[in-house]
Amino acid sequence: MVRANKTAMWVLAGALQAATAWAGCELPVEPAALPDPAKATDAEMVTAQQTIKTYLGGMESRLKCLEAAKETDKYNDSVVQMQKVATKFNTVVRAFRARQAG
Repeated sequence: MVRANKTAMWVLAGALQAATAWAGCELPVEPAALPDPAKATDAEMVTAQQTIKTYLGGMESRLKCLEAAKETDKYNDSVVQMQKVATKFNTVVRAFRARQAG
């Protein structure tokens, strides 16, 4: 009986630890809009870059948390989301640079 109670206590402690780990895995707010590369100023592009860096930093923290919580599906989904945001931003940067060069 005592052994069963100890086992239940350890299972409960593990579940609470996993719940606590997951609670810290906040999803940062994805940048709402990127500047129009056909009209953007240097300052707007720098601001967008800073916003993207902040977002990706938040996502890196989320990935570490999800890895610790062993939330593989959420981890993979977060990586895909990061890649989409980075790809969008890189497309804007390329178009902006092409406009500046041409």
